[in-house]
Amino acid sequence: MYMQDFLVKHGIVTIGIIYFSFNLLHKKLLNLVTFLSALVFSYPFFKNKLNVLVFSLVASLCLGIVRNFHLLENFEDHKKIVRLSNRLLDKMPSYKIKKVTMELDDMVKSIDVSDKDIESMKQELESGYSNIEEYPIFVSKDDVIIQGNILREVLLKYPELDSDKKRVYKINEKKDYVISRIPMIKLMSGLSEDEFNLLDISKM
Repeated sequence: MYMQDFLVKHGIVTIGIIYFSFNLLHKKLLNLVTFLSALVFSYPFFKNKLNVLVFSLVASLCLGIVRNFHLLENFEDHKKIVRLSNRLLDKMPSYKIKKVTMELDDMVKSIDVSDKDIESMKQELESGYSNIEEYPIFVSKDDVIIQGNILREVLLKYPELDSDKKRVYKINEKKDYVISRIPMIKLMSGLSEDEFNLLDISKM
């Protein structure tokens, strides 16, 4: 029993030290402020001071989860884009798509990308939630991006994320002709209206 209490006590203290050190190392100031504030304000309310540490850890972790919950939603949206892009790729054999290697600067963006979208995908790739190879980029014969505007902007801003040259799918048709066939692409892909709206191609 004594050994069990010893392990619990020192285990909780060790977790607290690791948590504090991790946030200090990564400069997570809000997490540190929350943790220390909870530690100070809860101290008089607990007879067992070990519970103060547990409460402070839980409070700080919960705040972190709430603050970053929107990132989980963005991750799911990007995952849908991955799945839908691959379905689109499967359903477009008549486009004579071929895989090519292109410089990012040679691609012409077709839509404006927000900083929020860029940072969201960057965090997703860094977290390991998705692999960069999961995101196909489609370009037209005249090098206009049909799908993959966000990823291009991410790689331009953070080239270290692109460990190897990103290979893209080139459609053997010019942008205007591809755009004129969007209704057919949608029909061929079997996507719903909401699903289709997640694809860059639907925004052009």
